[in-house]
Amino acid sequence: MKYYDVLYGDWELPGVVEDLVKTKEMNRLRHITQAVAPNNLMSYGFIPSRFHHGMGACYLMSLVIKNNKNYFGHVTPLLLSAALLHDAGTPPFSHFGEHFLKEVIGKNGEEFLQDMLEKTETERVLYEHGVALKDVVVLVTGKMQPVSDVLHGSLDVDNLDNIARFHFAVFGEKAPYDPVMIASSFLWRDNAWALSEQCFWQVRKWQEARERVYKFIYGYPHLAIATMLYRAAELAFTKHELPESFFRKDDYMALNYLRTCNMRTRVLIERLL
Repeated sequence: MKYYDVLYGDWELPGVVEDLVKTKEMNRLRHITQAVAPNNLMSYGFIPSRFHHGMGACYLMSLVIKNNKNYFGHVTPLLLSAALLHDAGTPPFSHFGEHFLKEVIGKNGEEFLQDMLEKTETERVLYEHGVALKDVVVLVTGKMQPVSDVLHGSLDVDNLDNIARFHFAVFGEKAPYDPVMIASSFLWRDNAWALSEQCFWQVRKWQEARERVYKFIYGYPHLAIATMLYRAAELAFTKHELPESFFRKDDYMALNYLRTCNMRTRVLIERLL
């Protein structure tokens, strides 16, 4: 199966990735955006989904593996699966939804991954490819250091794709850095990750792009919309109207659910819409 990515072009999907993208759990991520609020609340361009981002992080991980095959070739399915599924535990409304997830369940999005995927079609597919769900969770939560640093660090495949994808969606132009070049420069040396010197200037460009993206996220209109949505969810939370099942919904299902909650939440959601 070929997959076309707006940032990276055509990609011939490895077997484990091809099978995972067909699952219900990956399909849910198509309806959770990289932004806080669903696209139907936004007045600017289409924000990519966590599905798009997961595919991008997975592609960059494949480049890391390719250039370090002697060390990680034997665990390729595990590394690709972890990169693809790293956001599968994300609650609706992304990171601000994690605040309420932590209050209700006692876990953040990464820790909730086990709950989301246990006894599901995704776990079955992982098993068929010789990958244990518990190992995926350990990698995603950064508990397999230093190996997991390539996915759960600062400059990692997650953040390389996240900034580039958000930048392209919001500003209508590719980011000033090349995520493919940086990912291809990850080298496993002396039981730690290193970067080849030739990409240092690219890393500085990544830092500049990240600053620009976060200025947008914490600016108007995104912050105003996010604040209204957060307040509506908080009102539902204080009325004990956010059960565990709420955090398994996608953005649109969660938005519709909030419209059925207490009157103050309903009114705020209607005003927001």
